[in-house]
Amino acid sequence: MRLDGNSDVKFKEFGLRAREARKNRQLTMRELAERIGISENFLARIESDNGRPGLGTVIKICNELKVSMDFLFQDSLHEIECETINLDILSGPDRKFIIRTVENLKAYRDELDGKN
Repeated sequence: MRLDGNSDVKFKEFGLRAREARKNRQLTMRELAERIGISENFLARIESDNGRPGLGTVIKICNELKVSMDFLFQDSLHEIECETINLDILSGPDRKFIIRTVENLKAYRDELDGKN
C-alpha cells in the first residue's frame, strides 16, 4: 500500500517532522536508514519532500523514532469529533473492565517498546 496516491497527504510536513524526531533521537540519516532498512538517499528524499514512503516504511520510521503516525501526519489529518467516556457513569464491574483493558494495552505497548 502506497500513500503517495492521496493528494491530501502533506509529505513536506511529514518529512520535516521525521527529520525533527530523528534529530531529537540524535540519529544521523545513515543510522536511521540502516535501522529501518532503506537507503540513506531515500531517507534524505523523504525528509526533503522528494520521496514517498510506503506504509511499511512509515511504520518503521514511527517505531524507530518512537513517534506516532498522527505526529508525523498531523497536518494531513482532518479534525474529528471524539467523545470521551465518563467512567463515573459506568457500573463498578464495567469501570474495572475498562481500566484493566487500558492497563493491559499500556503494558503491551511497553513490551513492544522494550520497557519491560
